[in-house]
Amino acid sequence: MAHQRFLVYFACTFSLVSPQVLKYVLRGQEINLVPPRIEKPDGMVWVHDDSNVVEFHIFARELVYPPYQNRITLDHNSAELTIKDATNEDSGNYDLKLKKNDERRRIKFRVEVIDKVTKPNISCEMINANQAILVCSTECKCPHLLKFKWRSQGNEQAGPNLTITLNNEHDDQVYQCNVSNPLTSETSTYTAKDCFLVVTAVSFTAVLTVGLTAAVLTAVFMSVKKFQFSECFAKLKEKCSIRNWRD
Repeated sequence: MAHQRFLVYFACTFSLVSPQVLKYVLRGQEINLVPPRIEKPDGMVWVHDDSNVVEFHIFARELVYPPYQNRITLDHNSAELTIKDATNEDSGNYDLKLKKNDERRRIKFRVEVIDKVTKPNISCEMINANQAILVCSTECKCPHLLKFKWRSQGNEQAGPNLTITLNNEHDDQVYQCNVSNPLTSETSTYTAKDCFLVVTAVSFTAVLTVGLTAAVLTAVFMSVKKFQFSECFAKLKEKCSIRNWRD
């Protein structure tokens, strides 16, 4: 009966609604949702995307809903909620509904569980002998949160691609790419002369491919000629045998 009365407390419109708070959390860490300082409520319920997480009232015991059993801690005085071992499924909207005497209040949170940024990979795409494009990339399930920044000789440029000028195959100019999301960041470096190694590797591959193609064609040609010679020899031998028989 006490539990039923508790649910009724939150079946009406809330008079006070706080602006939504956005919070980023790393996967595997704790989600900690701290409401603004409030007076100890008579009752509360936390809701995640329209599904109850936990509820409590001073006349009833705390009730935790699946799949949050053994994962949450609720402070009955401050309404602070902690969820252990955050997963991507824990992302979404969280609503805290509070009741104190005749006053009802609603506090909204937005949680996005994200992964750490992986170390970026830098590749070079040659435009011509004097220009190239450096491409910075990284693996991430939340690409919309990534920020790319290039640094070189005190200059900075945003974005994953950077057009550079090449001097020669001994160009020691170093370029640094930093990739970040709201919680983590990683950096990799690239030296201009490494672009020429890419060209050399491509050229070697092209020469090797041409060489192998020529070898295959030569082998095929020789096989055909050998076959034609064998066939011709067989016909000639047959003609000689017929003549000898007639003689």
